[in-house]
Amino acid sequence: MKKGRYWIFTLISALALVWVMLIQIQWMQDIRGMKEQLFAEKSAIVLARTTETIAADSLLSQQLDSGVGPEQRAKIDSVFRDYLKYYNFPVDFTFDVVQPPSTSVEQAVGIPSLDTVACYTESMEEHNASHSWTLTFSVPEKERYLKDELRVPMILSVLLVMVVLILFISTVRSLLQEKKIADQTTSLMNNMTHEFKTPITNISLAGKMLLRESATASPEKVGQFTRVILEENERLNKQVDQVLSMSAIENTVLSPENEQVDLNLLVQDTLRRFLLQLESKGGKVVTELNAGTSVVSGDVLMLGNAIGNLIDNALKYANGQPEISISTLNEETMVVLKIRDNGIGIDKDFHDQVFENYFRVPTGDVHNVKGFGLGLAYVKKVVELHHGIIQLQSEPGKGTSFTIKLPTGEK
Repeated sequence: MKKGRYWIFTLISALALVWVMLIQIQWMQDIRGMKEQLFAEKSAIVLARTTETIAADSLLSQQLDSGVGPEQRAKIDSVFRDYLKYYNFPVDFTFDVVQPPSTSVEQAVGIPSLDTVACYTESMEEHNASHSWTLTFSVPEKERYLKDELRVPMILSVLLVMVVLILFISTVRSLLQEKKIADQTTSLMNNMTHEFKTPITNISLAGKMLLRESATASPEKVGQFTRVILEENERLNKQVDQVLSMSAIENTVLSPENEQVDLNLLVQDTLRRFLLQLESKGGKVVTELNAGTSVVSGDVLMLGNAIGNLIDNALKYANGQPEISISTLNEETMVVLKIRDNGIGIDKDFHDQVFENYFRVPTGDVHNVKGFGLGLAYVKKVVELHHGIIQLQSEPGKGTSFTIKLPTGEK
């Protein structure tokens, strides 16, 4: 997927998510309106039925004409509670019987307007013209009741939005990861094409020259062409091995029967492979192998390759003549290996990314040092397989220091 399409998809998805959230908000508002309407209808029905029941009780109606005593209030309260239970309307309420002409309560039959404290009135005259008092019904905690009624829909709505949000974030992250892998793959293919093309071209030219001049070429010329072919072939082998080793290690699990590897000796053996490169570049290496307990349990080939990758980087990215310092020491139950160089350094923004597959520190369109961006990723994988940790300290122009800590494994 092209870069522009990623952003278009993300934008459309974000707008869809906002639309879903707006729909949920509107839905909650509609539900609240329905709950308020139902609240008002139930209140009006309970009040009307209670007034009808009182009107049907002639004795109680006559007593109310002259005032409301404790006995009458208890009867009215009982009637209210029966109808509240019948209509499944569990609210705290208050009521009053207002006698004319002192009434100041707006009389209304049916559904009254809704306020913070819901108050409803019903005139006795609607049921019996001989009585003129008015019955009022009030619910002081209307908002609390509505909140309780809306709790379940609100929770479901929030859960739905969260699920959609999680799916959206997951999808965007997957797309970004896919884009990152696609970019890395493209970069790897470009690097591999360039890296393989150069030695193949050199081998082809040397072979053609050798074939063309085989009859007249001196032994020195034949030897020169042969060395070119062998050197470029070795270079190709190393590049192929690097790609294959990184691919293989992704699914590698070390056997419980690990080798006992002396890290001090392994450093010395690995250094010997780079002596010619050091001499040709006029570099120097200082070793301080002070770890008294330097044996770890692991794979000698993997550990040797990891150390070799760090030394190779120190040589390739040297700022002038290479100066490399390698030391070992013990920290509690760990063997600590430090490799420092005087290279060009790595900006802090890329410290985490340099351990990712195929990542190379950006240097514009020109890479003076060739590679696939697999070396440090391989090192980190090897260290993690050996239950160790790797740390990086580096600043541009001030060199780089890698610290590897591995658990000791002496038996």
